[in-house]
Amino acid sequence: MLYLAYTFVCILSYFVTYKLIPFIKPFNLKANQFGMDINKRGTEAGEKKIPESMGIVPAVIFMMIGCTGAILIK
Repeated sequence: MLYLAYTFVCILSYFVTYKLIPFIKPFNLKANQFGMDINKRGTEAGEKKIPESMGIVPAVIFMMIGCTGAILIK
């Protein structure tokens, strides 16, 4: 039963992360947290802004799930 709950939480975490990344992307660009692809310099793709810090979304979800799981298991 516990494994079924973990599976459900993992699947839920995936979908929350999948939906949050596109939502957070404009905020990173607005805060000037972006980079450029230096391997495509001189082309149109090299001028495109690539948002940075997108790993923060899954990290926050992971920490929230981990803390919640630790509290619920006790």
